[in-house]
This record gives sequence, structure tokens and C-alpha cells, in this order.
Amino acid sequence: MNNWFVYLSVFEELYDKVIAETIKNDNFNKPTAVLYNNAQKRSVNLKNYSQLDCFADLIEQSFKHEPDLDFIRQLEVDFAISTLSLSMIADRHFGYDEKMLNYKQKLSLIELTFKYAININQKNSFQFAWFESIGDFLSYILYLVFKKSNVKICCIVHGQFPGKIAISNNEQLVWDGVEEEIKKFSNIAPSVEEIVKAQKFLDDYRTTLPVPSSFSKKSLPGFTILDFKLFVRGVKDSFLSRNNSNIFYRSPLELIAIKLRRYLRSIFSKKIFNPLPLNKPEYVFFPLHFQPEMTTLVCAPYCINQVAVIEDIAKSLPAGVQLFVKEHHGSVGRRRIADYLDIKKNWNVKLLGPHENTMQIIKNAKAVVTINSTVGLQGLLLGKPVVTLARVGYDACQTIIRANNVPRANLSTVIKDAINFIPNEKDILYFLVAVERILIDGANEITLEHPRYNPNEVLTNKNVTKISDIIKNHFPPKIN
Repeated sequence: MNNWFVYLSVFEELYDKVIAETIKNDNFNKPTAVLYNNAQKRSVNLKNYSQLDCFADLIEQSFKHEPDLDFIRQLEVDFAISTLSLSMIADRHFGYDEKMLNYKQKLSLIELTFKYAININQKNSFQFAWFESIGDFLSYILYLVFKKSNVKICCIVHGQFPGKIAISNNEQLVWDGVEEEIKKFSNIAPSVEEIVKAQKFLDDYRTTLPVPSSFSKKSLPGFTILDFKLFVRGVKDSFLSRNNSNIFYRSPLELIAIKLRRYLRSIFSKKIFNPLPLNKPEYVFFPLHFQPEMTTLVCAPYCINQVAVIEDIAKSLPAGVQLFVKEHHGSVGRRRIADYLDIKKNWNVKLLGPHENTMQIIKNAKAVVTINSTVGLQGLLLGKPVVTLARVGYDACQTIIRANNVPRANLSTVIKDAINFIPNEKDILYFLVAVERILIDGANEITLEHPRYNPNEVLTNKNVTKISDIIKNHFPPKIN
């Protein structure tokens, strides 16, 4: 396979090994790749790439570059997005931070990054591009350029459907092929065997509720040996790569202050969360999303302010129905205390802690409203009405109520209809049949996470080979 591109993002140590395994296959030559910062080069083997670039070099150029506004405005026309501001807010590092890059430098970076992406694509005529995800400024712009040139985009979507892996070709990580497969059922219904298998999966899921029922205290911020090791490594990386282009540099004192702030926030938050009411009132369930993360930065840029989203939902509820909001376990200590207090100002909202049982909350809810959380899939499988405020893979199921294009003034009608809606079990079964046909088995056999946190599993030969097999077996057919 000639002329493929890889964005190594933050999993560079893992994906470098995957690439080394993949290029052993005669169908794959050495890819062109890009890293985020220069410190990452110490974690990869440069011999695995025909070309390896670094985004930090573009950042350095942006400090002295004079932006060409006419060129930038033409980019907005050429690449068919509403505004290039969407690409800027997609980055968790500098998108909202004026201290890292000022307005002029951000305009320069938009121009320089587009020029880089256009030039490198013209030079190589890429056939397909593999992204860990389209989850930041750089990957978003690369995606826009490649998509316009009909380069096949390939993302591995892991951890959304139990035991399955999806392939996606878009920034919202909508699963390739599932919706198209469901449409075929209007002409040819699934076989009896497929329906029986889907029904068994559904019955087992509803019986076992395969999600941890209790919150692990290990998810709360604290001070551990792993934290110390990561701190030492972070300090080492920061000093080794410290230069004018390293806008991400954090001093040791800053790293300690960030950790301490998270720890103190987690303590204060315990006093803010409401207990789960014992009288079981009528309620709609909204799960808070982890932030900053691509689920909102890229997949749902108009839902980034979740406090405002919750207020919109609260205003849209019929009388007698409350909104239960549950914090994401990974956000404790990261989310501002002020956000919690603002959420609780809504007269019909209960803010629940991450220790509450999500599946039980879903079972007792009148409906689930989510941006694009996996909680929506759980609600679907439990037969609950689900409203999604952004596109997501499981909204291929016809029982999902898509509200991504619904004006906020009409949200009350959508939620009222959802509360009175009874999902069609046949639609859920047809969705499961399509998932079984299209998605890839083996999600439980691979580990996709940062190597620093779990190197004994992430960097094993078995895990590397499994991920490489997905690329070799499922990416080339999309080009053929």
C-alpha cells in the first residue's frame, strides 16, 4: 500500500510499534507521519517513516508569520466548513488560551497548517490516512484537506459498543456502514438466526447490566507512585524540549499546582453532589461528558458549554419532571466548582456524583438526553427513549431521536415526545444485526490507551499485532 499517512497524536509509542509491524506486510510501505511536539521523537523509530514532521515547527513559524486574511477567508470557502474558528476551538491546549498564542498567531497557525496539509498531500497523493481520532486542531485541518481530495479517512473507534470495534471516516466518528446496512432491511429482512442472536445479546445485556455498578475511588485524584513517575518523566520531557516553540512547557511548580488543585476540587465536590432521591421522582437523565475531549471539542462544538446545555434542557422539561445530571468519574477535580454551583441553580436539576449507579439511573429514567455519550447506547439497549444532541455511531438505530439540528426553542417538544415514546424492539434488534454484520470483533482483546498509564498491556507484542491486523485487514478494502 503506497502513500499512506499517519497522525501519531499522543499514542506515538504504541502506534510506532504498530506501524513497524504493519510495514512488514508487502502491501504497506513506510508512511508519512506527523507528531505533535519534538519530545515525542524520542519515543519512535525514525526508520519506520518515509517522512516524519512535527507540528511544533509550524507553531514556531507562526510567532513571526504575518497572516494572509484573504487566503484564510478563501480557505473557509474551499473547505466547506462554517468557519475556521471550529478548527481552532478543537484544540484543548491553545484553542481557548490567549497566553499560549494570541489572536494574530492563531490566524497565522491556521494559514500555515492548511498550507502544510495541502502541500504534503499534493506531494504524496495519499490513498488513505489513519488517525487515532480527529480530536484537535492539527488533525481537524488534516482531515478537511484529505477529505476534499478524496483521501480515505480511517479511524479506529474503540470502547463504544461492547466487544466491537468500528471504523469511521468522519470527524464525528459515526460508524461506517451500519446505517446503510439497516436500510437494506426494508427490502431483505435479517435471517431468523440473526434475530435470535441479537435477542440473546439484548436479554443478556439487560440481565447482567455489564457496566461497573459501583464507583472506584481509584478514579478520584490523589497522589500515587505512578503520579510521581509521570511527574519525573514530565519534568524531564519539558526540560529536554524547552525552547521558544514549546508553548506547552510547564514548570515543576506548575505541575504540582495543577495536581493539588484537582485534589482539592475533588474534596470540595463531595459536599456539592446531591444524594440519589429515595422517592423515585419522574426524571430525565443527562450524563456529563469528560472535558476537554474530542467528544465535544470536535464532535459537538456547539455543546462545549455543558452548563448552558443543562440549562437549556432544564428549561425544556415539562412540569413534574426533573433532570438528573451525573458527573463523569474522570472529570472530578478537573471541572470547576463554579460549574457545579451553576448547574444546581436550576430549580429542577439534581447533580449526582460519579459514584452513583449509571445503569440503575437509566432504568428508572423517563428518557435519556445526551450529547454523544456511550450512556445513550446503554439507554438504547435498555429500551429507553434516547435523545442525542450531536451525531454519534449508535444513532443509526431508528429509535434514537436525533436533535442535533433542532433549534433550542423546539427542544421542549422533542423531550416531551421522548418521554411519551415507546422504542420499537424490532428496530433495536435490526440495529444489533447490522452491528454484528459491520463492526469488528475483538475490542476486548486490544488496549487503546496512553502507554504511560498501562505499559504492561499497551506495548505487548500481542496488543501491537492485534491493532496492526485491523489496519491490514480492514483499511485496504476501503480503497479497493
